[in-house]
Amino acid sequence: MKISTRIAVVFSLISSVILIVFGLSVYFYSKSHIETSFFERLNKRVGVTENYFLEKDSFSPTEFGKIKAQFSHTLNGEKEEIIQINSSVGAIFKYDYPKSVR
Repeated sequence: MKISTRIAVVFSLISSVILIVFGLSVYFYSKSHIETSFFERLNKRVGVTENYFLEKDSFSPTEFGKIKAQFSHTLNGEKEEIIQINSSVGAIFKYDYPKSVR
C-alpha cells in the first residue's frame, strides 16, 4: 500500500469518526432540549387551564382577561373536556379516547 493511499484512508476514517461523534452529540442534545421544552410548556398549559376553569371566580375581570388571552393559544388537535368521575359509573367521556388514556 502506498503511503499516499494509507494517509487518505486514515484521514477518511478520522474524519468519519469526528463527524459521527459530532452528529450524535447534536442529536442527543437536541432530543434532551426538546423533551425539556415540551414538559415545561405542558406544565405551563396545565397552570393556565387550572386558572381558567377552576379559579375564574376569584380573579378580577382584568386578571381573568389576561388568563383568557393565555388560554386562547391552542395546541394542534387539542380537545377540552371536563369530566366528573363517579365510583359507580366511572368516567363518561364526550370524545373517543384510546384505552391507554382512560
